[in-house]
Amino acid sequence: MNILHVVRDFSPLSQTFIYDLICNLSQSETLSPKVLYYRNRMLEQERPLDNVHSCKLVEEESILRLERLWLKLRNRSWRALAFSRYIEKENVDLIHCHFAWCLWECFERFDQASVLKRPMLVSVHGTDISKKMCHGNHLAKFELMASKPNLFFAATTPFLMHSLLALGVKKEKIFIIPNALNPLFLAPATTASTPPGSAGFRVACNARFVPWKGHRFLIEGFARFVNEVNDNAELTLIGEGETEQQVKEQVQRLGLEQKVRFLGAVPHAHIPQIVGSQDAYVQPSIKDESTGQVETFGIAALEAVALGVPVVVTDQGGLPYVVGESNEFARIVAQQSADAIFGELAAIYRAGDLKARMRPYSRSRAAQYSQERQLESCHSVYEEISRRC
Repeated sequence: MNILHVVRDFSPLSQTFIYDLICNLSQSETLSPKVLYYRNRMLEQERPLDNVHSCKLVEEESILRLERLWLKLRNRSWRALAFSRYIEKENVDLIHCHFAWCLWECFERFDQASVLKRPMLVSVHGTDISKKMCHGNHLAKFELMASKPNLFFAATTPFLMHSLLALGVKKEKIFIIPNALNPLFLAPATTASTPPGSAGFRVACNARFVPWKGHRFLIEGFARFVNEVNDNAELTLIGEGETEQQVKEQVQRLGLEQKVRFLGAVPHAHIPQIVGSQDAYVQPSIKDESTGQVETFGIAALEAVALGVPVVVTDQGGLPYVVGESNEFARIVAQQSADAIFGELAAIYRAGDLKARMRPYSRSRAAQYSQERQLESCHSVYEEISRRC
């Protein structure tokens, strides 16, 4: 089955899960994935992949300049014709759009009749169906597209499925395809937890600096931990983004300059070594009331769990689904509560031996989100969609 994956950019650090999914599908004997991006090719050396095509190049190769001029004179869309020729040439069986805005791009950039000749699956990830995106004309457009009979949706968690239902998508048109762990994260960390009373306690957070990641609550909770429990603790922050400077200013106000490290963007291959050496991992995500944005999955928290690092996550979005029920290795706290984060960090520190006892739990969660299970889910969903269409 030839699957055309449509993306905006291929492939930024923040969308590693899409790159991992397509690489996983490439291992299948019955699936032949291709990628069509319409904006930028990114990290090409770090993330090589065959059958990756630029939308612009496809248009240029499919339609000669003279033919393009002739089509313009006849008021016909040469881009639509280029896309139609491309999917015929590649013998595409199903179009898989990643993020709803890629679906919008397909409908606006290309001929709808050509697009709808093939079944379509749209993987949504939260930002694309948030309050900020789905209102007014955007909502009307989304509802129109969702009504198409051969258009279906994929969510990574039940939380995201409920978000689609709230937008009026019919339940029978929604499938769940979970994100999967990259094999880099399947070996639990071998370093022991810092014993109570010893120097140092290492905490990490791997998240873009955007409002709904909740960094400020982590900083407040960590500051209290330093003041009341262990003044040799260290916090490592991985990522970059719009609120990074605000967080740095908060760190300075609290006198934590020597306690908090900002690593910026880090290649994915280096994350296991950094996170695996920590004593605790915190994902302090919140619901952004102004945009409706929330953590719809939480792959970074799952990676920490798989590495054998105790985690603290909030009760927002998909995080509780990812870590399972709250337990001594994965503690679920209320959002926007620096005190709750402090309390669980203190509990992890005082427990001392959690990393040594965590392996069965780590393996259990890793198995739940294995690449094998993801591949089975994709096979099942693609076949069911093809059967219905």
